[in-house]
Amino acid sequence: MGNTGWVAGTRDPNRYIEFNLSATTGNQLTVNTVSFNYGDNTGTTNFNILQSQVFFSIDNWSTSTQLGGTLNYQNTTMQSFNANIVGGVTVPMGYQFSVRIYPYSPVGSSPMNPSFAIHNNVQICGESNPYVPPTSTCVTWNLISSQAVSSISGSITATPEVLGLGTSAPFMSVFLPYVANGQRLWVGNAGWPASNRDHNRYIEFTVSPTPGNNLTVNTVSFLYGDNPASTNFNILQGEVYYTVNNWSNTFQLGTTFTYLNTGMTGVNLTIPGGVVVPNGQTFKMRIYPWSAVGSNPMNPSFATHKNVTICGTTDTVPPPTGSICGTKFNDLNGNGLMDLNEPGLPGWQIGLGIATVPYAVTDVNGDYCFTGLPAGNYTVSEVQQPGWVQTYPAAPGTHSVTLTSGQHLENVNFGNMRGTLKL
Repeated sequence: MGNTGWVAGTRDPNRYIEFNLSATTGNQLTVNTVSFNYGDNTGTTNFNILQSQVFFSIDNWSTSTQLGGTLNYQNTTMQSFNANIVGGVTVPMGYQFSVRIYPYSPVGSSPMNPSFAIHNNVQICGESNPYVPPTSTCVTWNLISSQAVSSISGSITATPEVLGLGTSAPFMSVFLPYVANGQRLWVGNAGWPASNRDHNRYIEFTVSPTPGNNLTVNTVSFLYGDNPASTNFNILQGEVYYTVNNWSNTFQLGTTFTYLNTGMTGVNLTIPGGVVVPNGQTFKMRIYPWSAVGSNPMNPSFATHKNVTICGTTDTVPPPTGSICGTKFNDLNGNGLMDLNEPGLPGWQIGLGIATVPYAVTDVNGDYCFTGLPAGNYTVSEVQQPGWVQTYPAAPGTHSVTLTSGQHLENVNFGNMRGTLKL
């Protein structure tokens, strides 16, 4: 901040250092960790002048998300910041991942005792995978002869239509036979009672992505009408709802509609931005017919439906990644075990022996972690420092580990004690 020192204040959104990362052409990036070392002007006392906050964005700072909490810069030591992003942040092809570190001073600094926001070893780690364009997918229940699925395309599965009969009599059922207009629903000879929507009287349609895929549902469409006549009696109404968590939460599609007698009406409901159905979950849609005014038993009313269609896209889910984590400890008694009174050692480099994976630097507690790792075999090693002797693991001083898909290995530790190696 120059000779005048840091001015006391809160975080200035325009004072930062920024680091950007994007996938190469044809690839999609997932960022799992952000790390760096930070400190103030070296001294024997901590003056606690500077603080900072860390944010990231994947949309050129239209929106941003904070990583971790507020950092306090120390004069007596460099500290380590290591943020693990749970589940990773997916950066779409053509976009970039940006990190900003915002240093500031809540108390201000003295020009006679300069404070410096010092940073080194800024690392952004994750994984990139070839981008696979989404695949279009649709499923249709034509409802002209049965409740079965009539056509399906793409990486999805679907089940036959399910009827919810109602909370109490009269119960809803299919009025046979099926006709050209589709499937007719009624509640028997007594007619539809005047009521509000019964949440247990519905027809339900279910679609799921095949294993290893995510589904995005974009549109729902169907035809609907009442018993054919030359006049619209406006007896029946309907509403459409959907869920992706088995009706723990529901969302309405469109508004209330009226079944007409003079013809079948088509509805095409678009879900803005689509609704994502993750791998292993299910999209369920229900159409709820009811009558606000009731119907005349002598003039039956049918909630008729045809060509119920759910469309969207699927994309492949990358295989789950794993992690290897541990602690670098000061083995004070040299027994090769991390005893309760033995502290971690900060500032040591731990590597996997892979050129594309940067070294991890142990934090103030001696902890390190490699995240976003694909399944495979790894050799974990430490970078030796002068004046220390390694006590764990035994020769050759490395850990050989096999990581399965999505596995998280912990306690891959390293021990050292002060001394010199005797030849």
